[in-house]
Amino acid sequence: MKLNRQLIAVVALVGGLAASAAHAASGSFSCITNNSAGSCSQAESSLSWSFDGSFFSIANGGSGYVSEVYFDVNPGVSVSFFGGAGTSFALGASPPSLPGGNTVGFTSDFAFDSDARGKPVNGINNGETAIFQIAGGAEGDFNAGSLFAGVHVRSLVNGFSESLVTVPTAPVPEPSTYALMLAGLGMLGFMARRRRAD
Repeated sequence: MKLNRQLIAVVALVGGLAASAAHAASGSFSCITNNSAGSCSQAESSLSWSFDGSFFSIANGGSGYVSEVYFDVNPGVSVSFFGGAGTSFALGASPPSLPGGNTVGFTSDFAFDSDARGKPVNGINNGETAIFQIAGGAEGDFNAGSLFAGVHVRSLVNGFSESLVTVPTAPVPEPSTYALMLAGLGMLGFMARRRRAD
């Protein structure tokens, strides 16, 4: 009986440590407008997102720039622009809804524009990241399909623009998570061997 309690304690400890070591949710974007195969491919390969339960980041690793950002959220969830070097977004995007978003059931509850002054330099350009603060959300909401983000990207191949929406991916455990799991399994093996010896 004592050994069973020890085993349960070890499993609970390892499970808790493994859960705390996991990455924030992250993923890519999927093109929904398809104005050009080349521009869709370019935008999809350039953009990524991450969300830690409070801050949602969009990174641009390629050409083109993200001019508008849209969020489809649940009641009680609010979104505000937090910051990012070289980026600036304000509520009141034009267009007010994600272009092409109605084809995928996307509702623009919060719409942010970087072109308020008529200059596209405030959007998310190559090498830049913009951060939005989400209040009332949880880390797994994008992966669970409870929250969605959409972007309108301009100046892609041949001057095309495209709209994209978030695509969830399963979080990838850190190497330390695997180390903790192996340590826990080793401890379980040691305790089982000790029990047989008794």
